[in-house]
Amino acid sequence: MKTLISIGILTVIAVLIISMTCTRSDATVYVNIKEVFDKFDYTIKLKKEYQSIIAFKKRKLDSLNFELNVMAEKLRNTVNKDLMAVFEVKKMRFNEEKEYYLAENESMTDKFDKQVLTQLNAYLTEFGKSNGYDFILGTESMGNVIYGADKYNVTSQAIEFVNKKFNSKK
Repeated sequence: MKTLISIGILTVIAVLIISMTCTRSDATVYVNIKEVFDKFDYTIKLKKEYQSIIAFKKRKLDSLNFELNVMAEKLRNTVNKDLMAVFEVKKMRFNEEKEYYLAENESMTDKFDKQVLTQLNAYLTEFGKSNGYDFILGTESMGNVIYGADKYNVTSQAIEFVNKKFNSKK
């Protein structure tokens, strides 16, 4: 009889524990992925590096373009086959450099985004585990989560967490 009562009590406790964990309202939360990405210190750091590289390349292209404009002005006033040949070579070089830079910029953007997303995913996984979340859904107003009550929005906590983790590595 004591065994049946003990089993009954244990069963009731088990059911209560299961129902409490299954009905936990904050086990599923969401973050605004774009906001977390944009406010992640690593994104900001790489964006500054990227902009610095882009500015250097732009100055180089602007210099080549200036040379072309000076040569084009000289060619308007005179017919010089040698100058025309140099102009055509420089024009080709300018166009090649421009195409190369555009391709390189796109590749660099992809590389930086991949680096940030890899690190961000690792930190958000750790954030979810350390806060006991079963799921962290991503929203961007057009994503899989069409609506979420503000009480489930942990975007600011996620940003704070990932930035602390990133800055603690320095």
